[in-house]
Amino acid sequence: DWQPHCIPTLDLGRPLSMEPRLPATSLEAARRADAAAPPSTISTSPPQRKPDLSLLLIEDDMFAQMSFRMMLESMAEVIPKNSEECSTPPTPPVSGDMSPNLKNVCITLECASSGEVGWEMLHSGGFDLAVVDIHMPGASGFDISWAYQPHLLNGDGGRSSAGAEPPRQTIIIACTADDDCNQDSLRRYGMHDLLRKPVSVKALRH
Repeated sequence: DWQPHCIPTLDLGRPLSMEPRLPATSLEAARRADAAAPPSTISTSPPQRKPDLSLLLIEDDMFAQMSFRMMLESMAEVIPKNSEECSTPPTPPVSGDMSPNLKNVCITLECASSGEVGWEMLHSGGFDLAVVDIHMPGASGFDISWAYQPHLLNGDGGRSSAGAEPPRQTIIIACTADDDCNQDSLRRYGMHDLLRKPVSVKALRH
């Protein structure tokens, strides 16, 4: 019987396939294109954050330095000052908990073992807080804080290059076991607060 050639005939002896039939060369080209595609740029890791506080400790006693660092690390994340980002995201505070939760804080810590080195670091700027031992050979805590006051009065907080944003002003806290030192006398030297030695975790929290 005559059939128009434009009507396709079906081979009923073979099962129908719903997959598109592409030449082998086209399939191989598609596979190569998928393999060469760049990886997804969507990140599932938590966002990094900048440090919350930059702290300078000027203390000539290495044991006191180590104790201070260990106490600080027990309360907060402590990273070197040259680190740009904290390694972990902040922990959400517990609802109704009014106690200081320093685990939410990321702190950079730098230590100086002499008053002269500490003064250079403080003068360079970039610290929010400086804990300074009062009695040190050479430049004492009184010398450092007194010499720093002109920078506070000038509003530059340390050295700054032309056209650059002035470094932040640093709050200076005295650290001593001397019972004769009190906050009123220390303020005359430009110090903002006092930490009694031996320093405790409770004192650091407040």
